[in-house]
Amino acid sequence: MIAIVVVVLSVISIITENYDFGKYTIGLLGIMFIIMGVDEFKKDRNFLRFSAS
Repeated sequence: MIAIVVVVLSVISIITENYDFGKYTIGLLGIMFIIMGVDEFKKDRNFLRFSAS
């Protein structure tokens, strides 16, 4: 859901050449990455575990 909002804001910014939504886009991307990290942590996946093998 957040990814769709980010894509829509980005497309609107590119089409209209109005980059005032940039701070909201970056903020939503940060929230999305935090949610993805928490989800991976709950699945007990560790990046270092994959990179060490």
